[in-house]
Amino acid sequence: GDRSGQWNPDINRVRRDGSYVYEAFVPTGGIDVKVYAIAPSYAHAEARKSPAVDGKVERDANGKEVRHAVRLLDDQKRVASKITSAFRQGVCGFDMLYTPIGTSYVCDVNGFSFVKGSEKYLNDAAALLHTICMASLRPARFLEIWDRRQEEVAASGDTDDVEDRRTAVRRLSSAMP
Repeated sequence: GDRSGQWNPDINRVRRDGSYVYEAFVPTGGIDVKVYAIAPSYAHAEARKSPAVDGKVERDANGKEVRHAVRLLDDQKRVASKITSAFRQGVCGFDMLYTPIGTSYVCDVNGFSFVKGSEKYLNDAAALLHTICMASLRPARFLEIWDRRQEEVAASGDTDDVEDRRTAVRRLSSAMP
């Protein structure tokens, strides 16, 4: 449905049957911002009408929540960088609330989170994650070991011992510290 919740002024008791986190209400002017961060260097943000305005979630013809890309300020980008580092999350999402006086608050951090339906974000994320994965494999070290292995094979004259790159990548990456 399109309902996220409904305010009932008659219900105001503190629940004691479990563990709950209660936050003070932050007036936002009706806008919520969803931020999607990858590593400490990339953040993509989208704004939506806050369901706190009327309890309803705006949806498009396909039933997807309506969101609009927004540009983060430099200090908000620094917050995204700090969150990925502090929570040790290479890919995460969080909600940021903007107050009418220009203050930003992070109110919710989610693990592995992706934007759905944004080709730019998906392309940026794929390129950045590819770079991160390749760097973790230490390609310079791999090529050094590969070249040495090929020299050993050539010197031995045993061509039956030549590995294809895919087999070599699997074997060598598992042996690298």
